[in-house]
Amino acid sequence: TFPVTVALPPADSDGDTLADSVETGTCTSPTDADSDDDGVSDGVEDANRDGAVTLPETDPCSCDSDFDGLSDGLELGVTTPLPDTSLTAPCFVVDIDPATTTDPNSADTDGDSPDAAQCLDGVEDANRDGAVTPGETDPNDPLDCPVPTGLDVRIDARVTSLINGAAATCMVDNSHVVVAAGSGATMIPAPEMAAFAERYGFVFKAHEKGDANRSARVEAPFLRIERGFLAGTEFGDWNALNQGARRTCEAWNAKFSRKLHASRRELFAVEQAHLKPLPLHVPEVYQLYTRIVDAEGYVHVNRIRYSAPYRLIGRTLEVRETLDRVDLYDGPRRVASHARLLGPLDTRVTDSAHRPPRGQGFTRRHQSAPEEIEMLQIEARLASYLQGLKQQIGERRAPLRRLLAMLRDYPRSAFLAALAIAEQYRLFDLDRLERMVLKRIATDYFVAPADLTSPDEPDE
Repeated sequence: TFPVTVALPPADSDGDTLADSVETGTCTSPTDADSDDDGVSDGVEDANRDGAVTLPETDPCSCDSDFDGLSDGLELGVTTPLPDTSLTAPCFVVDIDPATTTDPNSADTDGDSPDAAQCLDGVEDANRDGAVTPGETDPNDPLDCPVPTGLDVRIDARVTSLINGAAATCMVDNSHVVVAAGSGATMIPAPEMAAFAERYGFVFKAHEKGDANRSARVEAPFLRIERGFLAGTEFGDWNALNQGARRTCEAWNAKFSRKLHASRRELFAVEQAHLKPLPLHVPEVYQLYTRIVDAEGYVHVNRIRYSAPYRLIGRTLEVRETLDRVDLYDGPRRVASHARLLGPLDTRVTDSAHRPPRGQGFTRRHQSAPEEIEMLQIEARLASYLQGLKQQIGERRAPLRRLLAMLRDYPRSAFLAALAIAEQYRLFDLDRLERMVLKRIATDYFVAPADLTSPDEPDE
């Protein structure tokens, strides 16, 4: 008979596939398969069974790993609790739309709110049910978050300048890009818009939900533009469209309105005296980017390529995009200015002054490597061999460092003799060159440095 050893599986009291020895001493419980009560087993959350949280694992000790307000089970589409899941705890929520899930390790699955907390997953799914219901935005749609951009502020600044004043209050809809959170009297404007209002001396207020003026007074003018201006009209570019729209609005405002008993232009002339005057200095609003001039001499802004002076290829520039222009700055100095283009995408905007004169293409001034300079200072007769070697190795400097080490270490006469033969046969293999040098000095005698102890001399 022979003894047989049977290895028993480690104890797992709660059946969550995590051994009791792993769970003991950690935040999970060896007797509770769902320690954080989010509807996901501890063994599923700690997939590699090491007792630590490593991405893309979720945290078995926290029911909301990404702190977005949605439990991990809800984000993963869990509809049925585990036997050990506590339903009295505030963590487990049944997902009523398990076909749509979000990332439990990312507070902003669709990436639509890099700077705005109002578009995190838990804010977009406001009622925390796992489904997109009326009034909510989709946490998987990166285009549905009304985040104000520099363009919104630039347009509002242009309108304020156009009427040459600002009203004390600006009423907006609750879904407007001005709104960061809340509605009606509790509306909180986005920081960019709050700063804009403060500069011009007014405040944003939102209509209460259900207000009669909330939609009709906003949407009616847009309907008139769509049916009375845009329909059946063609424009060569965006600039022509904007100029046409302005002329049309001026003509409409000059017409007599039977409902108002005057033209809108006349009524505005009366009201304009009550507007707050504009600040004496209004700095231009722009969107700021940092861009590197590419190999063809362009910078990319919103998939439009704008030219920069060819001598700045490879340099990092500051790009300021205003409503009308795109300006390029090299430090404090403006080096280029272009009319802002809205499309078509991938268009090149080129200033002929940024291109090199015909027949004088831009070439980088070649600088010798420090190793090459040092070798020529030690032994000028290496110049011819170095020229051929560089044609073989390109921009690599490791071969130059090795050749410099050989020049320093080996006797000059033996090294130059081997180098002459190598150059004669166009031999640039440094391994073979070194063997040729060693062959010439194989029987030579070298004096050991004085600080080295002879192997035959006993230690004191």
